[in-house]
Order: sequence, then C-alpha cells, then structure tokens
Amino acid sequence: MKCGITHVAMFGIAVLMVTALRRALLLHAPVLELSSALQPAGQRRQPIAVTGARGAVEPEVLVPPPPPPHPLLSGELSDALALAVPAGRGLVMLTFGNSGVRQMLINFVAHARAADIPFVVGAVDRAVFTLLARQSVAVYETPLSKQAGYALDGSNAHASGSWMSFAQMRSGEVARVVALGFDVLHTDVDVAWLRSPMPYLACAHEDADADAGATTTTTSSAAATSRWPRGAFSCASLKAADVAVSTDNMSPREEAANGVGYTAGGTFNTGLLLIRATAAGKRFARAWHASVVERACPAGRPGDCNPGRCCTSDQQVFNRMVRDEKFYPGLKVPHGGGRTVYSPKANVTLGALPLALFLHGHGYFVQVRLSCAGGSAGGSART
Repeated sequence: MKCGITHVAMFGIAVLMVTALRRALLLHAPVLELSSALQPAGQRRQPIAVTGARGAVEPEVLVPPPPPPHPLLSGELSDALALAVPAGRGLVMLTFGNSGVRQMLINFVAHARAADIPFVVGAVDRAVFTLLARQSVAVYETPLSKQAGYALDGSNAHASGSWMSFAQMRSGEVARVVALGFDVLHTDVDVAWLRSPMPYLACAHEDADADAGATTTTTSSAAATSRWPRGAFSCASLKAADVAVSTDNMSPREEAANGVGYTAGGTFNTGLLLIRATAAGKRFARAWHASVVERACPAGRPGDCNPGRCCTSDQQVFNRMVRDEKFYPGLKVPHGGGRTVYSPKANVTLGALPLALFLHGHGYFVQVRLSCAGGSAGGSART
C-alpha cells in the first residue's frame, strides 16, 4: 500500500462496512456461502452478473457436495489447538463468531491465512463449526455452541442476556487457553490482518525494530523511520508486558512518542488483547473472567461499571480492573515510561500495543487517506 502504511491490523469501522455490505447483499442479491479465498478454484461457478433489483432471478450456481470436516477436528479445543499450533506452545490468535457474522468470519480467515498466522476460531453455533471445519480451519465448538437454545439476539447495546453470556464465555475461553500455556492474542472477528503480528509480539530478536513495517511498505526504511521517534515500535519495549491491549485513542504520532502515557488517557480496547502465559498473565486472565461473571448486569439492564454498579461488557471490566479509580487516568506512568506500566490494582505489567501498527478503522480509512492527500494525519487525529 502507498503512503508508508505500516499497520499490522485495523478494526472498528470494518464492522460497519462489512455489516452494511452484508445487508445490501441479503436484500438485493444471492450470496455464495464461501468466498473464493476459502475454496479451491473451480469448485463453484461464479455468477456472470448479479443485478441490484429486488426480485431478480438468481444466477445459476453449481454447488458440489461439501467436503468432509478435517479429520483432526472433533469440536474440541484441544484438536483445534493441535491443528493451529502443532508445536503445542507459543503464541496463538483466538477469535469467536456465529452464523450471524459468517461473512466476517470468511474475511477474517482469508486474511489470517494469507498472513500465515496461527489462529483458532471458537464457533458459537454448530453451523459455523461445520462450515469452517470443512475448510480445514482450526475451529472448535465453544460451550455456547453446545448449549441448547442459545442464540445471540443481535443487541448492539451490550445489555441483552445473550450478550452477557457471550462476554462471559469469551473471557473464559481466553483464560482457558492461557492456562494451557499459550500466549493468546484475542481479536475481534471484524479485524482484517494485513500481515502477521507474531514475529513482533514474540520478539525473538530484540533489535527487530518495527520501525517496522517498512519491510512491507512501498516506502524506504529511511523514510519510514524518519516519520516516527526512533525505537518507538521496538518489540523489546513490550517484552515485559504480561498483558498488552489496543486503544481507541486517535493519534498514532502522539502514541508513538508517549506510549502508555498517552493510551492510558483513553479507553483500552479489548478487541485486540494479548495475554501472555506468565504467572501474572494467567492470574489476570482468571481474574478478568471471574469479574466479568460477577459484575454482569441482569438481562436488559445497562450498566456503567462504576464502583458498586454492574458492567455490560468485558471491555468495561478490563478498564476497571487495571485502573485505580481514585485518580485520573488510574495509572501512574512516569515521564518517558515507554510501552509498559505496572498496574498495582491488577498486579500485572500492562503494555500498550502500538497504535500505528494495531490501528482502528478511523485511523486507517480516514486519517491515512487525509495524509496521503497532503493533509496531516497527526492533526486529523486530534479532531
């Protein structure tokens, strides 16, 4: 991509874009069940044309018998992990989805495979497990998939009983995989991965500076590094973190300069959350799940997660866990403190995933485009 984009991932606005596309397709034209990225060429005949009018005659689509599920996949987590990470240790990406986000799952799998990322999908219903297992995706059935009558109701207010159950399941499954000894990068399913974050997060070579994305962009290394403070994205700056999280803050440039001192002033976004299998990381993962369960709001009742009040999302719980509510922003970050800070409340070393590498949708689609057009990406981030 042009303009020196160095981002590993983008999320946020992708939900709106993919959802809007999905609705348009469902209203106006038939949709193939699987994308070409998930199937061998020639298995399906692609339509010659698809009209945009309602009531249009569906194009002929030849559908062969579906392949059998991958022989290693029984629906159990252990089988999915064995397929995704044959070595039985290391870093694995974990996401969750049901049939309602089928197109997002297909997009996620296509990008993750293209980037050669070891990942596991937790299926929230049997249909998703069957769909992905037939494509040899490392997928398993979550407890909610096996729970009779469970279905997400589509509430976007995070106040429904089905959402509460999903948040509890998701945090519990992350804690479960961490307890097995894996470092887990939890990711929302609406993330499009442009390249693998694994070498950066594993940081086998501490001098592997992600000044970093210069190796995969159209700009020269010198041009890329001149744009950011030297060493701003060094993987070594995150090695001490038991837990590292993305941010909803808006300025990649300020974040690069001030690290966790900048991100602490905004919302930590658990849509991208790394929990390492250190003693502190395992303890935090268990505590996070337990708190999500204990502080869940009754079905249909919203909550702001303030002291003594219920919480409607695992992200709310995370932010409350790591911050001291007696002062703003709840974390004492020394000047020039870099990418990590100790959270006494959570008893964990917290890291900030670099915003320029793990970028939200507004930054990717709006701020970068303004920069390419001659505007100031840093300036637009502050608007």
